[in-house]
Amino acid sequence: EIFNNTFTENNVLGLGIIGYNTVGNPNDEDFDPYVENVYIHDNTFSRSDNITQQFDREFSALMATLYLGGGNDDILFDGQLKTTAEASGICIGEGQGGTFVNINLDLTAGPIPAWDFDYDLTPYTCNSPVLDAVSVNAPSAE
Repeated sequence: EIFNNTFTENNVLGLGIIGYNTVGNPNDEDFDPYVENVYIHDNTFSRSDNITQQFDREFSALMATLYLGGGNDDILFDGQLKTTAEASGICIGEGQGGTFVNINLDLTAGPIPAWDFDYDLTPYTCNSPVLDAVSVNAPSAE
């Protein structure tokens, strides 16, 4: 659950729903590469239109390539699903606000991934029950 946050001046994206295949080793059997059961609601976004020109990671370079003509989105989903959108549990609360894009990243297209932008939030729009607050009493460092 991602809620009550303020994402400001992020020059590539505000919040990413990004699976391990997109940023990691897709052949690593120790990880489930798919994002599942995420509820995003009641966040605030404000951003910069200045895309960084310094890339220290492959994902940053990919984002800059996607948005080469300028602009960016508040919520970006890489489109990597284990099953269907509904079964994935990816839920973006009604009235969340901000912009959304599913880039439908195709990692099987060869050495350079293919993508197809889809701005339709409908498959991911829902309202889920809010989880109970978690309180942790950590021991002091003394």
